[in-house]
Amino acid sequence: MFTYITTATVPSFPELQEQYDLTIEMVNWTVAIPALGLAVGQLFWSSLADIIGRRIIFIVGTLAALVSTIGAAVAPGYSGYMAARFFQGFGVSPAAAVGLSIINDLFFEHERGQKVGLWVLAIDIGLYVGPLVGGFIDLVSPAWIQWLTAIFFAVILGAEIFFLPETLYPREFMHSGGYVAPRILKAVDEKLSPDVVSRPPDTPRTKNLPYLNVKAVPSINHPKPWTALVRFVLLFKFIVVPTSVLVFCFGWYWWILTVVTMLPVAYIDYSPQTQG
Repeated sequence: MFTYITTATVPSFPELQEQYDLTIEMVNWTVAIPALGLAVGQLFWSSLADIIGRRIIFIVGTLAALVSTIGAAVAPGYSGYMAARFFQGFGVSPAAAVGLSIINDLFFEHERGQKVGLWVLAIDIGLYVGPLVGGFIDLVSPAWIQWLTAIFFAVILGAEIFFLPETLYPREFMHSGGYVAPRILKAVDEKLSPDVVSRPPDTPRTKNLPYLNVKAVPSINHPKPWTALVRFVLLFKFIVVPTSVLVFCFGWYWWILTVVTMLPVAYIDYSPQTQG
C-alpha cells in the first residue's frame, strides 16, 4: 500500500479533471502530494518508533491513512482531496523506515538480505498493481478507487491490531549482560564470579509492555524526536548523498512516474483498464 496509493488513481485522471475542473498539471499533483507525504512521514515517525515502539506507530499510521482515504473518497473540492491525499501518504509512510527497523529487530544479520528483498518486492509491486486495480475499479467510479483502498487499510489495521507484536527491544542491553536468561545461567561455569553475570534487573521484557505503549521503552538509548530530521539534513554534507538522491529522483520520478501520469493524455482513446 506504500506505493499503491500513489498510482492507483492515475487511470481515473480524466474523471478527476472533470469532477474538480482541473488542468493536466493540477491532476498530476494528485500523485506528487501523497509521494510528498511518504517522504515527510519518514522524518516524523522514525525516531518515535525508536522511542515508544513499532506497533503503536504502525497502528496510528494505518488509522490515519484509513481516515484520510475516506476523506479522499468524499472530498467535495480539490483542496480537500489534496489534503486527504497528503495524509494518506503520511499515514502509510511507516511501512518504509519503520518496516526496515522491524526486519532489523526480528532477524539476524545474515537473514536480513532475503527479508529486505521481500520487503522491496512488496513496495515495488504496489506501484504496478495500483494502476491495474485502479483501472478496473474506475468502471464503478473514481471514488470507489479510494473506497477499495479504505477497505484494504481497514483489513491491514485489523491485522496489525490482532497479529502485530511489538518488536522493539533493548538488544544491546540484553547482549551486554543486563539480562541473562535462566537457561544460560545454568550453563555458566560454577566457578565464574557472580559479578560477571548480572541478575535480571527490573526491566520488563518487550511482551510485558502495555499493548499500545506510549512511554519510552526501558533500557534503550532513545533518540530525540527530531533526530531523524537532523540526520537527514547532515547527510547532505557528503557529496555522494545529494548526487545519488538527485540521480534517483530524476531517474525514477521523472522518467517513470512522469510518463505514468501522462498516459491518460497520450492514450486518451484507450479505456482506463487498458491504460492501467
